[in-house]
Amino acid sequence: MLSRKNNPKNRHRNIAKLLFVNLLGYPTQFGQVETIKLVASADYTEKRIGYMALSQLMNESSELLMMITQAVKNDLNSTTSNFIVALGLTSIAEISTEDMCRELYTEVKKLMKSTSSYIKKKAILSAIRIIRNIPDTIDDFMEVIDTLINEHSHSITLATMTLIEEIIKIEPERVKTFRKYSKIMIKILKNLIHSGYAPEYDIAGIKDPFLQVRILRVLGFLGEGNSDASDDMNDILAEIATNTEGSRNTANSILYE
Repeated sequence: MLSRKNNPKNRHRNIAKLLFVNLLGYPTQFGQVETIKLVASADYTEKRIGYMALSQLMNESSELLMMITQAVKNDLNSTTSNFIVALGLTSIAEISTEDMCRELYTEVKKLMKSTSSYIKKKAILSAIRIIRNIPDTIDDFMEVIDTLINEHSHSITLATMTLIEEIIKIEPERVKTFRKYSKIMIKILKNLIHSGYAPEYDIAGIKDPFLQVRILRVLGFLGEGNSDASDDMNDILAEIATNTEGSRNTANSILYE
């Protein structure tokens, strides 16, 4: 894998070439160990290529993944750059095994309380992967949701709704616990509908349709079989149905939910 004179400085370039070889459909198992070395590198450029290769060349059934657990843990605790922390979180969300999740979930939970919205949303998405692999960690993440549900960042709210939905799918009895958040979700929907134009969230005249769809999906779980929760939702659902024109796919996705 190393080029002439066995120069490690060229390792990330060779791994980038290996990624192209993989895209062409050729076997690339011979380069997996070199990929792990890049993940453990102190250089951000090499580390970024390493994590990219990790997600492309390996999957959760790869035996070599346990070799990177400590490197990922070090990156999650990095104080050098949020981008390094984000690389570690992304790898957990994409390819982490059950053993990796069990080893790293405490770091992920800590990062869900980060002051950085960028890190926080990635930590939430990593938590989704963790609870899928280890359902008995759900209780550890439940206590963080109280804070996350009141965040003003759209990306964090979207990730939180996805986490809540995943928890309900794994343990349907949790829906009773989440019903206390229904009024907060309704308030978020109202703000989305009545607030002014925001170009960073607007898609075909609809403000943040992805968040609206996700909230509506969660509200569907919360209202099922509960007349009180359903009554709370009636007004906002009627308003959405009345004010959303179904002439575009974006609007139809909301009406469908």
